[in-house]
Amino acid sequence: RGLRISSGVLSALLLSLLIIQYENAKPHIPLLGRLPNSTVYRDMKQYSEAAEYPGLAICRIDASLYFCNAQYIREMLEKYVNESEKRMNVKVSYLIVDISPAGYIDSTAIFNFHEIWKHFSLRGITLCFCGPSIKLMQAITKSKLIELISFDNVFSSEHHAVSVCRGRLAEKEQAASAIHNEDIVSTDPDNIDTESTLGLSDKNVAKVSFMLDVSAGD
Repeated sequence: RGLRISSGVLSALLLSLLIIQYENAKPHIPLLGRLPNSTVYRDMKQYSEAAEYPGLAICRIDASLYFCNAQYIREMLEKYVNESEKRMNVKVSYLIVDISPAGYIDSTAIFNFHEIWKHFSLRGITLCFCGPSIKLMQAITKSKLIELISFDNVFSSEHHAVSVCRGRLAEKEQAASAIHNEDIVSTDPDNIDTESTLGLSDKNVAKVSFMLDVSAGD
């Protein structure tokens, strides 16, 4: 009887370990949206009223960052960026990753984020972190991952990250609009100097007139 109890306890223990291993390998990584009239961001699958912003993809990794979940995290980030671009019909410029739940990051996960940063940089997407603990920031800084991401792209909260990134997008749009307007002004027929376009400055016009007068006199 005692042996049967021990076997049952052992089986339960092994099952628990398998569940923990599975959850570590495939952690919960929700795509986040902002709740109306708040600075709170929640899982968009659970909160239909949560709103996302064009040009931004926001998610949260609800686990520590280990070798066993590195590949899965990379796949999920790629999936969310692609889905956001398709759903919003706008290119994602900023990928905001909330890592506040993570209590630990190992060397494999750090290397993985190096590769993630390179991959998204080639697509013109800036990787941002928000909510890292002091322990995580120490590891990120020591590994020199921060030299790629930059302190300018590490934020205290999801809302802080969203506010800054939306401001940057607005500045880029204003700059692009100003350049576009300058191009329109420069090609507007009403703003074109005909004499300058033909190469006829005041001096050239006077010279041509003089030559015509001389020719007429001959």
